[in-house]
Amino acid sequence: MLFRSAADDVGAARRKATAVATGLGGSVSDDSTDVDTDGRALSSVLTLRVPSARFRDAMDRLEGVADLRSSSTTSEDVTTQVLDTAARVRVQRASIARISTLMRRAGSLADVVRVERELASRQADLESLVRQRDHLAGQTSMATISVTIERTGTVPDDTRRTGFLGGLRSGWDAFSGAA
Repeated sequence: MLFRSAADDVGAARRKATAVATGLGGSVSDDSTDVDTDGRALSSVLTLRVPSARFRDAMDRLEGVADLRSSSTTSEDVTTQVLDTAARVRVQRASIARISTLMRRAGSLADVVRVERELASRQADLESLVRQRDHLAGQTSMATISVTIERTGTVPDDTRRTGFLGGLRSGWDAFSGAA
């Protein structure tokens, strides 16, 4: 979710947005604020993480933080990935149990070394799968909201001049204004 807004007092709006996230059981995972020469916030970009079940409530509350200029929502369904990873974890654990049985039956030192090597490889694979599963579980339990708050009047309500063409246009305007 991208949420772009404007406020006369960016610092106060930033604190309110942070309070929305924490009040719903979430957090601020990233925060970047630009200030003017007097130390007052010009703009702030926050990445909020809120429980997925509270996403709509968060959006409603954020609309009251500052004047909404634009918002867009996208979603990524990771349900299939979660199920696939959980199944792969179960299969890997069963495989490790079978190899542990082979280890107890190994007759020679060479057999023990081969089985230990295979066991170590499968345990590393299992650890990787468990980390992936936990990461995916975090994605499904928390929603991410990117909030941009700009000081009212610092950025025109139409589109910002960003990227290469925006830079060229701004440069041309500065050049022609100086001429």
